Amino acid sequence: MKYLYGITDAPKGISIDRRGLGDGPVTVVHHREVGAVVGPADEPRYRPELDNLKAHEEVLETVMELHTVLPVRFSTVFSDDEAVFALLEERYDQFRSDLSRLRGMVELGVKALWRSGPSPGESGGPRDEASGDACEALSPGRRYLARRIQEVQRERLRFQEAEDLAREIHRPLSEVAVDTSFSVHPAPRIVFSGAYLVERDHAPLFRGLAEKIRAQTPEVIFLISGPWPPYSFVSDVKR
Repeated sequence: MKYLYGITDAPKGISIDRRGLGDGPVTVVHHREVGAVVGPADEPRYRPELDNLKAHEEVLETVMELHTVLPVRFSTVFSDDEAVFALLEERYDQFRSDLSRLRGMVELGVKALWRSGPSPGESGGPRDEASGDACEALSPGRRYLARRIQEVQRERLRFQEAEDLAREIHRPLSEVAVDTSFSVHPAPRIVFSGAYLVERDHAPLFRGLAEKIRAQTPEVIFLISGPWPPYSFVSDVKR
């Protein structure tokens, strides 16, 4: 079996100076101008454990240092080299297009989380306490309905404040990026999570801008990651 790490434009004869999952050697199977970064697979599916995830990422980062690489989803396993070659042949035009589009690009991630304590729209103020007292005076059925209305109103307020702040953070970052992918308020404590496709040479500029925004938004915890291979901007590989 063969484990597929990614698709690359690295030339034939390239040597990958990095061991992969299970400390196995990493090679490149080529079809014309496209190559598949592969290694031996001991099982048809790998658990997302730290050592496995780290090995997967380190192989991709090693290739990314000198060549364009399209990262493939973790635990993508094919039966043999022939099956990998068939994938390259079938998806050749798409891979060529993605490699051309993403050449010289890296991905940086930005995530903003509400700091500890109630996030916007959550309970805590005198108005909430008064509303709670009013609810208690109602019949059980009306009390349930009133509380549900309050919950919906709080959720709308929480989402609106998260959306406003997310767009305020996202706007300047998107001006440095070639492409973006972001989600507003995907979880109760998260304001937004974004992925930014940036020219490799502009990565320090992007991080500097993100650090400046971090200092200007003390109400959130600001997490910056990367540069990574462009996970969020490639076509998925189906086995």
